[in-house]
Amino acid sequence: MLKQLQELQNVDFEGYAYFEEQEAVLPVFTLMDIPADEWNRRARINNTEAFIREHRRMPDTYEEVRSWIDSLIAAPDPTPILSEETIKSLLQIVSKATKKYRLAENGAAESITIR
Repeated sequence: MLKQLQELQNVDFEGYAYFEEQEAVLPVFTLMDIPADEWNRRARINNTEAFIREHRRMPDTYEEVRSWIDSLIAAPDPTPILSEETIKSLLQIVSKATKKYRLAENGAAESITIR
């Protein structure tokens, strides 16, 4: 698992810590934010690929892709993806405090409550 973490570009591997809840020593890592220009580059590629799949042709310009994407956003499907009950359940889960663990300077695992 360590090798896989080290190969990822947006993961900062911090070490290992013992977690009582899992009764195991697990890797501790932080996910780093990807810069906006990288997100934009990826979005441009994905949008263009989606355009080609949908229209079975290359776009004349990227503006044609953007117009198509904007038209999808402007006219969303009115069918809900999740039921109202599922949405309420998810909101309850998200509103509860969650814990994140990290390796303290003295080598012990410490938890941080995130609200």
